[in-house]
Amino acid sequence: MIGFTLFVLALSLLYYFAIRPHNYWSKRNVKTNKFIPIFGDYYRMILGKESIGEMIQRCYHEAENLSSLH
Repeated sequence: MIGFTLFVLALSLLYYFAIRPHNYWSKRNVKTNKFIPIFGDYYRMILGKESIGEMIQRCYHEAENLSSLH
């Protein structure tokens, strides 16, 4: 029973620290990049599918039509 409780506690902490922060802006209707929990937006770079420059360029082009306040 203690093992199950620790497992549920570990999953809850994982959600709280790894997934919940990424939902902050999307809950407020702000367009955000898709992410994979734990890896975030860097999963393509970690897997070697794109370089850091390609990632920055992709993020730039995805946000091209968005307005800002500066």
